[in-house]
This record gives sequence, C-alpha cells and structure tokens, in this order.
Amino acid sequence: MEKVALLLKYAGVSDVRMEQGSLRCDVNISLMKPDATELGTRAEIKNLNSIKSIGRAIEYEERRQALLLDAGKRVVQETRRYNENRDDTRSMRNKENANDYRYFPEPDILQVNFTDEMLDEIRAKLPEMPEQRVTRYVGEYGLTETDAQILIQSKIVSDFFNEAVAAYHNPKSIAAFILTEFMRRVNLGEINPESLTFTPAQFAKLVELAETEKISKNDAKAVFRILVEKGGEPEQIAKDEGYLIVTDTTKVDTVIDEILSANAAQVAQYKNGETKVFGFLMGQCTKALKGAATPKIIKEALEKKLNA
Repeated sequence: MEKVALLLKYAGVSDVRMEQGSLRCDVNISLMKPDATELGTRAEIKNLNSIKSIGRAIEYEERRQALLLDAGKRVVQETRRYNENRDDTRSMRNKENANDYRYFPEPDILQVNFTDEMLDEIRAKLPEMPEQRVTRYVGEYGLTETDAQILIQSKIVSDFFNEAVAAYHNPKSIAAFILTEFMRRVNLGEINPESLTFTPAQFAKLVELAETEKISKNDAKAVFRILVEKGGEPEQIAKDEGYLIVTDTTKVDTVIDEILSANAAQVAQYKNGETKVFGFLMGQCTKALKGAATPKIIKEALEKKLNA
C-alpha cells in the first residue's frame, strides 16, 4: 500500500461506486519525466473492483508507460482493462483526445493534492503491517519464520501475543504456549479469541510460572484449562489446586531416602549398571514430592544420592 500511495500522485481515481457494498472504479494514469512540467498522455484502467487490483494495476501500468517513454515511444491515450490472472493491462479502445471521454468538472468535488509531507504523516499513522510483524518476530524475538507466519494469520492472536510479551518478555516461550495449548483449544472450539476469559498479562504470568519452575509444564496445562473455563489469576489457581511448587530441601532429602530404602533392589540394580531403573525411582520421588520441588531439583538430588 505504501507503493500505491506514492503512485497515486500520478493517478486520477474516478467513477467510484459503492452501491450494495461493492467497489468499482476507474483509474487514470499518466507519467512525466523529472524535468517536465506537465503529466503525459493518460491511460484509463476500467472497472477495478478491489483495493488490491487498484494497486497492482497502477504498478503494472506505471512500468508499462515508463518502459515506453524510456524507449522513446509514445503513450497512446486509450481505455484499458486489468487482467488479474495475468497481472497486466490490455487495450480495450483508443481515444483521440480528452473530449472523447466526455470529461466535465464536478462542482461538488474539490481537487485534492497530496504533498510528500502529507504522505509521510499518513504513513507514520499506519499500524504495524503483517509483514513487518513477521520481520520483528524473527529478527528481534528469534522466532522461526513458520511460527511468525502462523501468529500473524489472525490480528487478534498477534495482538494478544504482543501484549503477553510486553507483560513477560519471553517471546519464544509465550509463542510456544500459544501455538500449542492456546491454538489447540481454539481449534477444538473451547476458546474464542474474540471473547477470552483471561487477559494477555494473565496468560503471560502462567507462562512465567512454568518457565521459572514454580509449577511444572504439565501442571501449567491444567491451570490453563481452568483459566479458559473460569478465568482468574494463574498463581492463585496453581496454589488452590496444589500445583504451586515451594522447594523444601529437607523434605526432598527425607523423602528420597525413604524411597531408596523401600526400593533397595532397584537401587542395587542401578549401582550394578542397570541405569534404566532410574526412571522408576524418579517417578516414585516425583509423585511423593509433588508441590515440594521441581522435577529438576528432584532429579539432581536423586542422582547425587545414587552416585554417592
């Protein structure tokens, strides 16, 4: 659209009709050389029916006329039509002079001249476009091109992501949670992005709880389910449901010692090189210490005792 805005200095848009919610318009395009004082011969592109077609037709016709002028040829005054499939314009009929077009001044429509300053001001007020977001997500946030493209497919989801990142600056983790749990529930019809029961800041807090290991990644999914169904503050939900982890090193040591004593055979197997039993012992410890320590802390403490 930036390109279109610049080229419209050379294009007169006329005959715009919006009856019944439809768009149909004609665009008159003419160029002039840098040292000229008047625009050259115009060509009229008829019956354009979308903003995209207007932009593409202007860009093609500008190139066509520029190539003719650069080659020392003459631009013929004519009516042309735009072919969307070929992305080009084709001649419909020639007109010898402007009188053939039956132009006449419209007293109720004043001429509008856009200056470079006005265009700069308009450009500065434009929102961040999808392609700009993709560039920022990949360049600044380190997301993959694929993930960035998925996020910008919906402006609502993309805006939600932006606000969540503003609340907790961990773009990769927030994007990962959106692209998995969030979008999975959207696809199941459990979430309507236009009417959420939670804010981007609350969502970001949930991601933060999981990333800082105040709750496990699996428990974060359970908290999210409650957040979707009822709303609320993630940390309070985690606390009420017993998911909040408050590391108690004394309890960790005591419980691990008890489990190792109760499973002496598996401990002997591990010490004899059968390390596959570690998963069993880890599972027993994790189950007994839920809410008392993160899996990482439990694993480190268990390995230390087994290898002592």
